[in-house]
Amino acid sequence: MLKPQRTDGGHRLFNDADIDRIREIKRWIDNGVQVSKVKMLLSNENVDVQNGWRDQQETLLTYLQSGNLHSLRTWIKERGQDYPAQTLTTHLFIPLRRRLQCQQPTLQALLAILDGVLINYIAICLASARKKQGKDALVVGWNIHDTTRLWLEGWIASQQGWRIDVLAHSLNVRQYDFP
Repeated sequence: MLKPQRTDGGHRLFNDADIDRIREIKRWIDNGVQVSKVKMLLSNENVDVQNGWRDQQETLLTYLQSGNLHSLRTWIKERGQDYPAQTLTTHLFIPLRRRLQCQQPTLQALLAILDGVLINYIAICLASARKKQGKDALVVGWNIHDTTRLWLEGWIASQQGWRIDVLAHSLNVRQYDFP
């Protein structure tokens, strides 16, 4: 999955792209993905690079780093008008959020800002979708730590005709708690 360059003495040299890839591999494994399946998942991300989604991620990251939340919100709203929620979630938001999920405080802060802006935008979209006819649904997560994913999934469902509410916090429910 990695082919680092080598020094004359045979030592491996890792560049920033290699380190990002190592972090991505580690995240997949930490999330319970079998090592044998990680390569396939990483190859799907290469499709994102070829289709311009990596450039979109970099643009979004630049807005985050600039700290200009108004521009960030406007950019996300424009993308939301250009692409379906499923596409943005799969190719833009989830991959970028994965890249920001690490122990470095600066990246954690950027992730927190992104999550706040996304939840705010999605809440507006869900409120608008609730004004239309459709079936009501509640998005609930059990035993998860990433509640922003609940909002993203709710947004996707709202574009499929559901009138969505999101339970903002994950529940710690064991299977035998249900009758």
